[in-house]
Amino acid sequence: MGAEKVGFFSYRTSTQWVICLLTTWFLLNILDIVSTYRAIWTGTGREANPLMALLIGAPLLLITLKMLLVFAAARLVERMEARRRYCGLTSLVVLNVYVALACANNLSVCLNG
Repeated sequence: MGAEKVGFFSYRTSTQWVICLLTTWFLLNILDIVSTYRAIWTGTGREANPLMALLIGAPLLLITLKMLLVFAAARLVERMEARRRYCGLTSLVVLNVYVALACANNLSVCLNG
């Protein structure tokens, strides 16, 4: 008996969406970091999150912490999706919209500042 190949399209549709949204979640958070630093470096913006503002002077620490939080959220969503179908999917849509709006604000500040 040969081993079966498991690929993206062998997952159920809701799981495929979760994978896509988790990838988007990760990329949006990277864009948030880059656009925040861009706004700060150009002098047109500042970090609005008071907790992250404490770490803005230590980029490596801030990036590490943010990526750990992203990973923790991804693990939580994975567990939610395993317990209740579409629960993780719904949560990821909300999280992605939130971070996308933050990124849009950062880019708007950079461009209009």
